[in-house]
Amino acid sequence: MRLGRKPALRDPRVPRLADHAPVDAGADGTISWAGEVASWPMCLNDKLGCCTIAGVAHAAQAVGVIGGAERIMSDAEVIANYERFGYVPGQAATDQGAVEEDVLRTWLTDGLTIGGTTDRIDAYASIVPTDTALARYALLTFGIVYVGVNLPIAAQGQVVWDTQATLSPIDEPGSWGGHCMLLIAAETDEHQENLVTFVTWGGLQRATWRWWRTYCDECHAVDHPDWSAPEGLLRLDRDALRAAMAQLRE
Repeated sequence: MRLGRKPALRDPRVPRLADHAPVDAGADGTISWAGEVASWPMCLNDKLGCCTIAGVAHAAQAVGVIGGAERIMSDAEVIANYERFGYVPGQAATDQGAVEEDVLRTWLTDGLTIGGTTDRIDAYASIVPTDTALARYALLTFGIVYVGVNLPIAAQGQVVWDTQATLSPIDEPGSWGGHCMLLIAAETDEHQENLVTFVTWGGLQRATWRWWRTYCDECHAVDHPDWSAPEGLLRLDRDALRAAMAQLRE
């Protein structure tokens, strides 16, 4: 499996979700959209370091299924979208991955190609990774959360990703590399035995909350026009969040 998330470059113009969500933002109970999608494509992430593009593909697929019209990013579209961030087909040296916020900004402004059409999001907002309550709120509110992690080598041999209180060299964050995934489910509470679920490499990967706290490096709520939370957008000022994108569109 390939990685491909470059180190985070944080644009100060990107709004913080905490500034737009209710003060007591949180979400109780299990949140899971994973069962809505029958299968997840690999999106060439076994051959290329295009995980940031695969994350977009999986996000659009998820909101499309829930919204009633599943859309799949073809392999040709994966390559075309990845080319926009420096990849040149046939030139392995250009397979360097991408920065998550660069991908999100392009998705917002120019759009990315999915299912033969140009797909755009309405807004995105950053979440401090340690604020797991807000990450859960974002998952319930938007259905998808675009996540960047610093994977340890130890993850290669684990069915459920977990970590220990004392880290060995193979447990060190980033010892394997940076990776982009889609958060798609979260368990009932934040006790260590409870789990989160990511979409990555054409399937679902579970991890503990303590693993999240150790390895999650960036986290972004994504407001896609196809999405409408079952009970509305949970007291979020969606118009204000979208208006905050004005500087990024310039």
